[in-house]
Amino acid sequence: MALLTSGEAPATSFSQDGGTRARVLTLWGVPFGKADEETGKLVEALRTGILLNYGHAGPRLIEYVLSHRDCWPTWQEWQRRVRACACYIQKAQGNSVVMRLADALAALTVVGLLAAKALGLKGLSQSPVKALWTTLTSAASEADRTEQALRHVAEWACANQDQFFGRRQDKQGRPASGWAARWDGDHLPSQIGLTRALKDPWEFLGLLPANLRKLLKDAGHEYEPTVQGWKALESFVEYGCWEQPWVEYTLAQLIEDAPGRCWHGYRITGVDDTKVHRTSQRVWGACTLHEYTARCPNRASTVRAHTWVVAGAILANPDQPAWFLPEFGRLYFRQSQLPAGQAFRTKNDLVVELLRRQAHCAPGPQLGVFDGAYAVGNVVRPLVRPPAHEPRIDFLTRLRHDARLHHLPPTERRRGQRGPTPRWGQRLPPPRQGGRWPGSWRTGQAFISGRRRQVRWKEVLCQWHVLGHDESVKAVVAEVEDYDERFYLVSSATRLSGLQLVELFCARFRQEDGFRDLKQRLGGEECRAWTEQPIVRTTQALFVTMSLPRLLQFRLQAAGADDWWLRPPWNRRKDRPSVLDVERLLRAHREEMQAGLAAYLRRAGKTGPP
Repeated sequence: MALLTSGEAPATSFSQDGGTRARVLTLWGVPFGKADEETGKLVEALRTGILLNYGHAGPRLIEYVLSHRDCWPTWQEWQRRVRACACYIQKAQGNSVVMRLADALAALTVVGLLAAKALGLKGLSQSPVKALWTTLTSAASEADRTEQALRHVAEWACANQDQFFGRRQDKQGRPASGWAARWDGDHLPSQIGLTRALKDPWEFLGLLPANLRKLLKDAGHEYEPTVQGWKALESFVEYGCWEQPWVEYTLAQLIEDAPGRCWHGYRITGVDDTKVHRTSQRVWGACTLHEYTARCPNRASTVRAHTWVVAGAILANPDQPAWFLPEFGRLYFRQSQLPAGQAFRTKNDLVVELLRRQAHCAPGPQLGVFDGAYAVGNVVRPLVRPPAHEPRIDFLTRLRHDARLHHLPPTERRRGQRGPTPRWGQRLPPPRQGGRWPGSWRTGQAFISGRRRQVRWKEVLCQWHVLGHDESVKAVVAEVEDYDERFYLVSSATRLSGLQLVELFCARFRQEDGFRDLKQRLGGEECRAWTEQPIVRTTQALFVTMSLPRLLQFRLQAAGADDWWLRPPWNRRKDRPSVLDVERLLRAHREEMQAGLAAYLRRAGKTGPP
């Protein structure tokens, strides 16, 4: 049942319960925008017209709905599609109360279409919900009473800093009413005649229980439910956990079934490191690092950040940019800022660990692709010459322009030759002089940086001084269309051609796009965790959240379904689904997933009787 009512105050103002705002759509304010003589004439004409022509539209709409019972499933599908395509849940930006309004907003849109059909009127060009979105959801955004209580306490603390120990100036002494609470923070060095300035004003804030109880009561909040809500959120973040190795293993197994996982006979894994900025030095694991991208005076050259070494699967996508799905991540610490209880490991050690982890989760030929910063002995040697219990992992990386390369040593001794058989062949010209290598230049095409490009390359089997004389490698020098500089590459996967190696190495740059999506679209730099486990679990949850929608997209495409993704008229070039389409699909089935999860929890005995 739906009720339309008007009054001098919003219906939600008569109750402090958060559930009312999730069930009431409120339009508050001057309905016609301004109050003048012209508006008064318009309102009077509208009022007269309604009084002379009311009472017939509603019955005709109900009669139309009842006489078309066979269309009810179709109308329900309309509502589901409107809710998915209009992105009401996405616009809610995580507000659970606004998300609950999605059904009501979608129902209003569909009822408007049915009313136009029932009354023989022309339908609106667009839903009025879009124009009234901010007004409709403003009241609902205030329904989270726990969050509102926290905001009230924070605002009160900012307005009454003199009552906090740690914020009151020393010469003022103790407040007459006593200290209300304690508020610690980092301070900049004080200057003569100036009050201490705060570097980070939110290091620690603690209120006495009696003061907090009175503060919440005066604002209309109940003390016990509010505090218990805060504790529940804190406990979930701090102690809620899962088995990280099993999550990594399961995700790797799911990716194994994805199309393009085996590329040129190898499972391609990209490895690189990325910084995730943090706001305080008190955050666990945050280190002081140089920000090499700070090229303007308005950006700090030194930042506090977490450094994550990330490994992910690179999947082939013929004549399209490759896919990157993150799988594993390890946090790197500077030795001088190592947290208590942690053993120091270099980035090179973490790269080897992640590639071996991938090889254990998905046995088969492995090829690790990484940048030239990791083209050093303590990375490539453990991969190619592993211990007895570890698998061999081939590598592909960038080569220094002055790298020491040698011809393969002769396999037979010359007649009359004295001394031991040479372990190294004759010295090759350095990669910057690759045109002098033996053999002729070859040409071909490969999909690089968004389109197929002409590639001219030369390759040679040789020895690389970094890897040692026991292993032969393939060195490649390549000129790519529209690139000013040559590519110098080296790989232990000698059975791949130079063109294939160039294609695979350029596909590695999709990992940078993945890092951008993790930070900008999934909020990788917005995590508010301060301690070890929430930081580690949140980052792993981001990896899973980014990879699973893409895997679902692959399965839907393999099943031949093509009616689930949006083909917008303003983008006629869109010929395939995207992750945003997968997100809309999942939000459209939110109720079914919640019901399935609740049923699972009841069967597992987690929530008591059904």
